[in-house]
Amino acid sequence: LMAHFADDPTIDLISLYIEGLSPGEGRLFFELAQDIEKPILVYKSGKTEAGAKAAASHTAAMSGNYEVFRAAAQQGGVILAEKLEEFYDYLRAFSLLAKKQPKGNRLAAVFNAGFESTIAADELRELVPARLDTHTLENLRKTDVHGLVDLSTALLDVTPMANDQLFTDYVETVLQDENVDCVFVSIVPHSNALKSGPDKARDEDGMASLLVKLGRKYQKPLVVSVNGARYYDEFVAVMEEGGLPVYRNPRAAIQALETFVSYHLK
Repeated sequence: LMAHFADDPTIDLISLYIEGLSPGEGRLFFELAQDIEKPILVYKSGKTEAGAKAAASHTAAMSGNYEVFRAAAQQGGVILAEKLEEFYDYLRAFSLLAKKQPKGNRLAAVFNAGFESTIAADELRELVPARLDTHTLENLRKTDVHGLVDLSTALLDVTPMANDQLFTDYVETVLQDENVDCVFVSIVPHSNALKSGPDKARDEDGMASLLVKLGRKYQKPLVVSVNGARYYDEFVAVMEEGGLPVYRNPRAAIQALETFVSYHLK
């Protein structure tokens, strides 16, 4: 299946759930992984003794030594998710952003809550805050109608006062900056200034629709975090239907973007 989909021009990502490998399959997997140019995302179960016994009981799969598998995956250029949640998070980023490969690791982000910006900043590893150019800073100053945004950093907390259009104006401004390679948008949707509730989530001038338009207009990777409960499912659905990778917390979003960018820059 790996060899088949490697030659399929309609396939951008190969993702695998693996319990075990039969004798000889490990070497074949490793050699294929080295030769295939498409991203290969893997979640390997049966890491523990209990998991290995469970796999063997229903598939007769030989789980083998996980450390050996991890080493082979790393040498073969495979993206290995250590947790099942990470597998789904990475799957979302690598599939939806397949046509938007980054040119560098310089990040700009737009938040409407200080908690989100602090959590995201703490999670940065390979990504680094971009150094915004002078023209971008001039436009941001014009956009900052409330005078509350700290423009000394590319991680912009636009405060809960920013409405749908104002919030997305900030996003578009940093997307236009040549010093920015990727963008993270983190939304706490409870703000009364946003059309995030189920009754207005699909409005054309609402934030979800506006972000979808930006995602289609620009070729830079853009990920979104919506830190809210089921009440905002419709808000999230609009963006997902529009092709944006959406996560339910800033940590998951940053980790997925980090993994995506790091893979394409290696």
